[in-house]
Amino acid sequence: MMRRGLSVLCAALILGGLLTLPVSAATVLTQDTFTKEADSSEKWVADRYEPEEWDVSDGVLYMALGSSGYYRNRPEDQKDKYYAQQGRKMIVDMPESNTWTATVRINVDDTWFSDSSLKKRAEFRVDLVDGSGNPVDVSPAIALIKGGSGSPLVNVVDPYESSGWKTVQVFTNGDKEEESLYVEEDWHTLIVLCSGGAITYYLDNIRLGTCDIGQTDLYPEYLSLSAQNFDRPYLVIWDNCTLYEGSYTLPKMLSSEKQDQKEDQLADKYAERRAKWRESHTVYEVDGEWYDEDEAKEKNGGTLDGLDSKLSKPIPDSYYKY
Repeated sequence: MMRRGLSVLCAALILGGLLTLPVSAATVLTQDTFTKEADSSEKWVADRYEPEEWDVSDGVLYMALGSSGYYRNRPEDQKDKYYAQQGRKMIVDMPESNTWTATVRINVDDTWFSDSSLKKRAEFRVDLVDGSGNPVDVSPAIALIKGGSGSPLVNVVDPYESSGWKTVQVFTNGDKEEESLYVEEDWHTLIVLCSGGAITYYLDNIRLGTCDIGQTDLYPEYLSLSAQNFDRPYLVIWDNCTLYEGSYTLPKMLSSEKQDQKEDQLADKYAERRAKWRESHTVYEVDGEWYDEDEAKEKNGGTLDGLDSKLSKPIPDSYYKY
């Protein structure tokens, strides 16, 4: 199920449930689950430059970049690279304390790995103010960057880096060893956690690092979803953008031994689920008609011998994804 030594550990176990797990002293302040187009249209405003499309459909956000935002098509006063980063931002309620958590989910689909000539850069950013409402110069952000056919790179804002950004290439795993960071094809959760003014970044349950903004009086004003326009069309898929009051109690990364034990237990559990599905959804052919087990035996002299069988419904994908 996982690529040991390279993969984002435990991601398959927590991606679906991370944002629904009980959290310590964390409550929703502002949220868009992208279930209604009208609700989302009211919450979000253009950030730097409007994307080509902002389409809420099937419970997720499809943000497309296209020709309207190409360099040659932007107004003369917006041809700077600043306006190549295109998206929207949502104003949020101010937390009561400087401990808060901002999250969003992003779909790293096959387009992040295929077509090595296609560049992509998606960014989740938090614009800050101090306790008096004055803007803070640094905006914490996590960016996923595709520059070829390999795993996307993960960059985080760090004001003490010369470029203002830091590329995260390794992380500390559950065995307290450094491991290469590999972002697999799947939904992933980007997390910006502010605890007493210190900013910590997470990809799912992997700690990407902590940065010091230079002050502790930090409060979110906007959450931004954007992508860089490289003068070629592409799509970024988002879901569940949320600001929480307080901080998460994140699932701890397991050691290799404990992870193996957990995977073995889950493998047995899911194998049992699949066996029960086969038992309840297997039908048998008698004289050109399909029947469940009891009816088939009744029509075939009390036996299933010699009968062709099939599943009346395929086993759901979720019965394999443990």
